[in-house]
Amino acid sequence: MWAVGSRWVEGGTDIAHGLMARVLSWIINNFAMLLLGRKVHDYTSGFVAARSEVLEKIRLKGDYGEYCIDLLCRAARLDYQMKELPYVCVPRTSGESKTGINLWDYLSKGRKYVSTIVMLWFNRKG
Repeated sequence: MWAVGSRWVEGGTDIAHGLMARVLSWIINNFAMLLLGRKVHDYTSGFVAARSEVLEKIRLKGDYGEYCIDLLCRAARLDYQMKELPYVCVPRTSGESKTGINLWDYLSKGRKYVSTIVMLWFNRKG
C-alpha cells in the first residue's frame, strides 16, 4: 500500500510556485502519464508514503525528482494498491527549496525528468 500527495487531482493545487513552474510541472506530469500510465497524476510530487515492503522491493534511483518518477512508476507496475490524495503545495516557511530559481534551472532538471520517463517507457514489460 502506498499514498501520493498530488497537486494535480481535484482539491490539490500549487500556490508555492509561479506560473512558469506550474506549467512546466503540468507538462512533465502529463508527459509521464502519456508514457507511463495514468495511475498517478503527480509523478513529481515528492510526497509519498509507502509500507516498508514497497521500499524494500523498490530501491530509490535518481536524484531530486527522478527518484519519485521512478518509484511511482515501478510501484504502479507491480500493482501495489495506491491512493492519490490532494495536497496544496504552499511556500516554504524555512529551509531552501531545491526547485529551480529560473528557466535554466527548470530546464536542466526537466531534462533529467524526461530522460527518466523515456528510460522507464523503454524498460516496460509486456
